[in-house]
Amino acid sequence: FALNRAVEITEGILIALQYSHKNGIIHRDIKPGNIMITDNGDVKVMDFGIARALADTGATMTSTWNIVGTAQYLSPEQATGTQADARSDLYSVGCLLYELLAGRPPFTGDTPVAIAYQHVSAPLIPITELQESLDPALNAFFSIALAKDANERYQSANAMLKDLRKLIKGEGITTQIPKQMRKEKSRNRIAALSIALVLLVGGVSYFILSPNQSSVTRVLPNVVGLTEAQARQELAGLTITIQRAPDPRIPRDRVSSQLPLATIRVSEGSAVTLTISDGPGDATVPTGLLGKPLEEVRAALTAAGLRVSRTIAVDSEQEPGIVLKITPEPGSTVEAGTGVVLEIASGNISVPSLVGLNEI
Repeated sequence: FALNRAVEITEGILIALQYSHKNGIIHRDIKPGNIMITDNGDVKVMDFGIARALADTGATMTSTWNIVGTAQYLSPEQATGTQADARSDLYSVGCLLYELLAGRPPFTGDTPVAIAYQHVSAPLIPITELQESLDPALNAFFSIALAKDANERYQSANAMLKDLRKLIKGEGITTQIPKQMRKEKSRNRIAALSIALVLLVGGVSYFILSPNQSSVTRVLPNVVGLTEAQARQELAGLTITIQRAPDPRIPRDRVSSQLPLATIRVSEGSAVTLTISDGPGDATVPTGLLGKPLEEVRAALTAAGLRVSRTIAVDSEQEPGIVLKITPEPGSTVEAGTGVVLEIASGNISVPSLVGLNEI
């Protein structure tokens, strides 16, 4: 991607996150698959419905990896099983922009575990080493955006957005480059141990600590997308626990996630938790949006798990782009992902016909 277009896409993501973070919603799974670009170039952030299902800010990768943890874009705090917050989303945005410009994610590996280790402990390759034509100022930007300590990272979507806009104008960024707050070697050793414990708790501990430990082990198959009956057949010999949760990506009554993850080796009789999709779930059309600009309303609807399916321009004395009507009605409950129709002011004023009237 050219720098200008990559920044435009990132700006759209940050504007949506700015609104969602302001309303206490953390996405937790920013990645290319959750970003949609419309035919006219607008950027949409998808899957906010999953973020609502994980409203507990203490949710971590250990309980939600299949939903919120895509290894290439995973923040260090998610990888180590500690609490994720808005800065975790901003780290993921940094990973995505890095990939747009460099042609590859900042960290790669053969397995999700290997990639997660790198997010926690591996130094970031300066992007100008991969793309020499890029402005060296981007190295400073990414050193903040992808700082391993969330306190040394951009603290808000707005702060990240301001520096991005300065970069595109050829200006220097104003955010201070973070200083190392402790020795990297020590931090990496502790973090690596932490991530090892988190990632292996779903696998190794199942057969190390199981009172019914068996010498026979097997590789756990991937059952995501299967029906419950199909999954049980694939997992015969294991102890299965079923839970249900909304998921707009997976059809109703099919497995949306599994713990432990597929490919982990477990012993016969080990515990496996399957989450069955209840479909998209419900969403509420936000209130208080009438009279607001189109882009602000669009961001609010996206954050609520809805999408704008159509805009209708109508004559009005209001400024162009102001939203005059929302269908379905604000405050109503609909299925997540439902298309919303917006009537917006065109800026034209309707003039009645004066033909046949007498001059005053």
